Amino acid sequence: QVDFETKRSYTLKVEGSNPHIDSRFLAWGPYKDEATIKITVEDADEPPVFIAPTYTFEVEENAPQGTPVGRVHAKDTDVANNPVRYMIPRYTDVDQFFTISEDGMITTTRPLDRETQPWHNISVSAIEIGGHHQDTKVRVNIKVKDVNDNSPEFATNNEALMCENVAPGKVIETVSAVDKDEMGHRQHFSFSLAPEVAHNQNFSLKDNRGKPTLKLV
Repeated sequence: QVDFETKRSYTLKVEGSNPHIDSRFLAWGPYKDEATIKITVEDADEPPVFIAPTYTFEVEENAPQGTPVGRVHAKDTDVANNPVRYMIPRYTDVDQFFTISEDGMITTTRPLDRETQPWHNISVSAIEIGGHHQDTKVRVNIKVKDVNDNSPEFATNNEALMCENVAPGKVIETVSAVDKDEMGHRQHFSFSLAPEVAHNQNFSLKDNRGKPTLKLV
């Protein structure tokens, strides 16, 4: 396969010969001839080419509208070197979370929520202005970085039942919590009795490595 942008012409030497020669006429030879052939490769209008096969960017959740996400870049490899414009095919960004400028900068159109959608996988088209308006697409993966914007929630809505005359020190209930945000290895929940019952002398709450137990005093 020839490529105009790599090599625009080729020079070949071709030889033609007679493989079956009557030995009686060898002296009349040679029975071959040579010719030089020059091949010129014509330029074909090809679509733009992105400088990277895929792009991966990060943006913080809750960032305001118009926050830059990252820039893509494509160029026309033809001799004409026509300018390129960009667009996001809406079937890859149905809710239109992103927009792209003439120079390939992707920005947000609204705040993003990691807990709803941690990744956005869209496409960007580069379209040659002029020529045959050919286009090419590239995959863009956008990670939404976590911000600690959610309060912990109890894993279950516990309703503890106990009999009267239960002996002091009896474990009534063990509770646990979850958080929609990401938690590091050293992060953990802390628990305490609500202020309105903090001074209740009948119950105590003990943290047992993040799994607190409610006991009758």
